[in-house]
Amino acid sequence: IILGNLKKYKKIKISNFGTFSLRLKKSRLGRNPKTKEKKIISERNVVLFKPSKDFKNYINNYEKI
Repeated sequence: IILGNLKKYKKIKISNFGTFSLRLKKSRLGRNPKTKEKKIISERNVVLFKPSKDFKNYINNYEKI
């Protein structure tokens, strides 16, 4: 359900939890850290998550593990 709606609407808000959104990252030049070989990283969609204030407060006030 979430994946289908995210693909269709590009943004999903879940009350008291956060917002998922899609963002298109442009292609760019990258490098393999081992071989130093340059390579083009292709354009792709990425999922972003922005937590709600309630979610942040819950996490920050949770007992330390």
